[in-house]
Amino acid sequence: MSTPIGAPGAVNPGWEMGRRGVANRADFEYSYA
Repeated sequence: MSTPIGAPGAVNPGWEMGRRGVANRADFEYSYA
């Protein structure tokens, strides 16, 4: 993402990325535990 300004979730990209990271990690652990 070279130009994050104006992109979806740009208001708080840290929170958005953190939420996505947690969801992806939980999905990965549930699928491959």
